[in-house]
Amino acid sequence: MEKIIENLLKSCEIIKIDNNFSEIKTNLEFKKGIAFRVFIKKVDDKFFITDNKNTLRYMNTIYELTSQDVKQCINDVVRTYKFKIDKGEVLGEVNALNIKQRFFEFLICCFSLANMYVFFDEPK
Repeated sequence: MEKIIENLLKSCEIIKIDNNFSEIKTNLEFKKGIAFRVFIKKVDDKFFITDNKNTLRYMNTIYELTSQDVKQCINDVVRTYKFKIDKGEVLGEVNALNIKQRFFEFLICCFSLANMYVFFDEPK
């Protein structure tokens, strides 16, 4: 049990890139060798959790992102978790009070997007 708890506590690391941008290192992967990356960025006086366009880049390798069905599915997933896509970036506003909850929702949202092939016959 102690080893499990120790590993769980070490599951994330925050790396400050600059005063307005930090990475939350999770060691999670979309699939073997393709890292899932999460960032916190400050824009004006607001903070956002973002994937810095990594989720849609990955999805572009397995889905036809111009397909109307796929677009609708992406929009539905993102809306369900109250995030948005802006210029290929999945993001949502966060604050000190909701960051834990939004972080976990962000993980679920991005991995739901990456694994939505289960709703289709087969990935491309």
